[in-house]
Amino acid sequence: MSAESPVAKNPSRCRVLIFSKDTCYRTEADDLNALASLTSDNIHLYKPRASFNDVRQLLEQLPDDTLSKIVLHHHRELAKSYGVKGIHRRYREIDTDIQSQTIISSSLKSLNDSPPTNTDYCFFSPVFSSLSKQNHHPKYTIDQINAWAKTQTQPMIALGGVDLDNIHLLHGFSGAAFKGAIWNTPNPRQKVSELLKGVWHES
Repeated sequence: MSAESPVAKNPSRCRVLIFSKDTCYRTEADDLNALASLTSDNIHLYKPRASFNDVRQLLEQLPDDTLSKIVLHHHRELAKSYGVKGIHRRYREIDTDIQSQTIISSSLKSLNDSPPTNTDYCFFSPVFSSLSKQNHHPKYTIDQINAWAKTQTQPMIALGGVDLDNIHLLHGFSGAAFKGAIWNTPNPRQKVSELLKGVWHES
């Protein structure tokens, strides 16, 4: 991001996080392994429509180097068995199945809510109109979102519709997460390389 429009409070540490596709597919393990080789940051396994067995079979195909970057959003009881980085905790969630897990992230959708303090970072979404969900648009202007992000002490990650053509509009965030920008392209691996180069080049 340019000096005039930094996405991050500390641009030199701007995080670029990857979200998986919603559903499992045949070559997904190969793709996730390739993406994990490109980034040192976390990959969020977001599978709201996948079965327990589908997620388990996917995790079984991933080597330790990839598993160490995986954050589970669903079927989180698999986390300990496969040595993943940790789990995502939904906002205000109180559930006994996550009490002994390493909680990496949480998420907010309202500027009236406060980020939890027991996570590494928190997502705020959507900051732009979603590239992966139909009719999923921001409830607030980007100026309102940026002003709120700047007041937060918890590291905030922008999510929802973020791509290289609009990331420069974000201020006060510790980084951004990408989903539709990656999986709506014919070559997700190339897109992640472009995102990493683009974000770091502009920061």
